[in-house]
Amino acid sequence: MNLVEKDDKFLTKKGVNVSFDDFQRVYFDIRDRFYAESRESLEEPHFNVRVPQTLEKLGYDFRVSDAVVSGATMSFADEFIRQVQLDKDAGYVLQKLRQ
Repeated sequence: MNLVEKDDKFLTKKGVNVSFDDFQRVYFDIRDRFYAESRESLEEPHFNVRVPQTLEKLGYDFRVSDAVVSGATMSFADEFIRQVQLDKDAGYVLQKLRQ
């Protein structure tokens, strides 16, 4: 399951009724816009900012502080952490940097 699918399943359980394809399309549009805007600063906007903006484009009114957005953020983060793997050369690089 990809990260957006996990989030879509959580939102569906919370009463957000949009198709996965629509959610994914709007989410990636918003994410890409944020990436383009932050190219110079290299500051990635937190996922919990992307979710309410995605839902707003789909006709919902949630704020960053709403429980649905917090839950969707946690759902996304849990799946993200589950998929993250340490690069095989990380230990070597970290030892060299420490020196």
